Amino acid sequence: MSVNTAALLANTECRVRTHGCRTYRRLGNKTKGKEQMQVQDYMSTNLITVEAKDSVLKVLQLFKEKKIRRVPVVQGKELKGLVTDRDIKILTASKGMPVDSYELNYFFSSLTVKDVMTPDPITVRPEDDLELAIKILLQHRISGLPVVQEKDLVGIISETDLLRALLELSGGFEAGYKLNLEVASLDELIKVFEVLKQENCAMQHVQSTLVWPGLYGKSQKKMLLKLKVDQQTIKTIQTKLKKDAK
Repeated sequence: MSVNTAALLANTECRVRTHGCRTYRRLGNKTKGKEQMQVQDYMSTNLITVEAKDSVLKVLQLFKEKKIRRVPVVQGKELKGLVTDRDIKILTASKGMPVDSYELNYFFSSLTVKDVMTPDPITVRPEDDLELAIKILLQHRISGLPVVQEKDLVGIISETDLLRALLELSGGFEAGYKLNLEVASLDELIKVFEVLKQENCAMQHVQSTLVWPGLYGKSQKKMLLKLKVDQQTIKTIQTKLKKDAK
């Protein structure tokens, strides 16, 4: 077992800006209650929307003013489509863009959202696992998904929201000490928690726990523990773990 520590000297601040569809095959989600990380826990609900009859010029102005890259298209509360900056770039490249600024504004004002939107976007539901949303984004190489309840738009989940979820999982929003471990067996894992217990670490001192595959296959795991303890305690824990690793 190997171990090293890194101190986080101050609280980490993160300011997060909020801002009939195809059904994707659901992967399980049979767990009763709310035992999994769900889309609704991290989606943005402060929504900016447009209608199909609106001009592309209005969309571009929204992109610039709100610093966003996508906007849902709705009719009432019902999701009708999605328009992204990429959709506009593809269309304008195929038509050829005028150079003169006046002609450019006229060009974009003559196009409607209906001309450029994706009318059948992939969606997720609020109760879907966050893991499902991540898999869809990776598989389709997209950066955001509308969230619908029945046919109504209730939110958007984006790469930014998922990064916020990752930071929360790693305890990045709170000050503390990171304990980086490599464990090859359950016995080694038990020793880690025995050392924590010896130093009077209770559950409230454990801010986060992450485990992922190590460099040498499935038999070894990397583990990140974020602890809210004083500097002397973390040094004692590190010393004991290094001693046990010999």
